[in-house]
Amino acid sequence: MTTGREPQRPCASPPSATRSLNTNPGEGVCASTQAGGLLFLATTRRNVAPSVVLELLSRIAAVLKDYCGVLNEETLRKNFILAYELLDEMIDFG
Repeated sequence: MTTGREPQRPCASPPSATRSLNTNPGEGVCASTQAGGLLFLATTRRNVAPSVVLELLSRIAAVLKDYCGVLNEETLRKNFILAYELLDEMIDFG
C-alpha cells in the first residue's frame, strides 16, 4: 500500500549548498536550501516546477550575501530591515 507521497530526495546542487525537495502530487512543493549556515525554506499551495522554487531560494541567498557581505545568522540579524525589504522587492517585482 502506498501513501501517495514521494520520499524526500536531494537535488543536484553545487558543493557549497545543500538542497532538498519534497513533492506531493496535487498538494504542492516543499523545498529547502542551506547557505552560510542558514536554512532557506519555501512551500507552495499549488504544484509548481520544483526547480523554480529551488532557484528562487538560491537567488534569495545570493542577493542577501551580496548586500550583507557575509551570509550568517549574525549579519542577518543586524540587517533584518534590509533583508526584509530585499525579500519584499524580490517576491513582488522579481
